[in-house]
Amino acid sequence: MISKLETLPNEILILIFSNLSWFERIISLSSLNTRFNIIIGSIFCVLK
Repeated sequence: MISKLETLPNEILILIFSNLSWFERIISLSSLNTRFNIIIGSIFCVLK
């Protein structure tokens, strides 16, 4: 079953995830699915 969060475009997810602390991102979203792991990783690369 696909949740509503999973149907959002990557650009919107990046905006949402950017408002979370790194700790909140890792704890709440890591290993949720591969797509979210890639998006979270890309945020860390941009913020470096």
